Amino acid sequence: MPTVLKPHVRSNQSEVEQQTELMYKDNTIWTAVFNADKTAIDKLIDNDPDIINTRGAVGECPIHMLFLYGTDKHLEIARDLIIRFPMIVTQIYNKPIYYGENILHFAIVKGYTTMIEWLLSNEHLESYREQLLTATATGDFFKIGQPSYYGETPLGFACCTNQWNIVEILLKHGADMDVTDSNGNTILHMLVICNLPEIYAKYKARWIEQQTINDKKETNDSKSTKIWNRLNKNGLTPLTLAADLGRAKMLSWLLHERKKVQWSYGNVSCLLHPLDQLDHDFHNDSQQRPLSVIEIMIKNNNPELVHSITISLIDKKWKYFAYRILLRRFLITFFYLLVFLGTTILQQTRSETVTSQKKNS
Repeated sequence: MPTVLKPHVRSNQSEVEQQTELMYKDNTIWTAVFNADKTAIDKLIDNDPDIINTRGAVGECPIHMLFLYGTDKHLEIARDLIIRFPMIVTQIYNKPIYYGENILHFAIVKGYTTMIEWLLSNEHLESYREQLLTATATGDFFKIGQPSYYGETPLGFACCTNQWNIVEILLKHGADMDVTDSNGNTILHMLVICNLPEIYAKYKARWIEQQTINDKKETNDSKSTKIWNRLNKNGLTPLTLAADLGRAKMLSWLLHERKKVQWSYGNVSCLLHPLDQLDHDFHNDSQQRPLSVIEIMIKNNNPELVHSITISLIDKKWKYFAYRILLRRFLITFFYLLVFLGTTILQQTRSETVTSQKKNS
């Protein structure tokens, strides 16, 4: 990863400084990699083949730094080393800050489309393809709330960096569209967090297409649920996550994306908006039921989330449901108070009459 970090990115500064110092020490693999000196790299490997597995200050290997520097010369050396030592494609950062990141993550973030295609299509690397596609970058640098939260997996990285061409390459080579990160987020959750509606629409359409091709053969309960209805570990779907994060524009887009056109006549259309996730599900009696969008809006007290669809829904609930309940309860309470008042007055009058009779007698 870059040795110069933004102030808001938490890092072990001493390790980063050590990484920088190693680049300028003579006769080290790090200096040779930094300078893209193929002759020096080959000489060092000839003297000690295991040097290719050397670890740096933040858990990196030489192959990672070649991808990080990323000039044509660095990538040419990287190809040569991968052909000679194919197993290095599975090397990951092994220290907490960047733990789990591999060269495919690097190639995706930096947009090395040709290199990504080569890594995944090369027949000599076929046995390592699954490891490349399923590696998860779970280090502190990639946590939710950090600038580089991209969903941990290579597919998540491609989607969250808005590179649909790379998504297509990964899917072509077998990336799992149902993948989740350590937070239980699907790709659609990640796209809500990264505020990428266009990629969301493409991914959802592609998922539906793949399900059709597979004839919906999945038997696992999780995968039988449509991807846009799946819950993360916080019990949120992509739609309710947008509400919980206060993503007003993303929430508005998702609400419109769900609509169904029943009929249209010129400029006039009749639209149907599904109530699932938008409002309380009365058919779900589970105590652990997920919160709806309206419940989250009330809980977070965020006026920016108020939308014409939710206003219309609340108006209709008041007109056809809540108003009648309120009126009925008001009338019952009013009748009860009248009875209570009448019995109290009668009781007081009776007591006064009895007292008066006793005095007269």
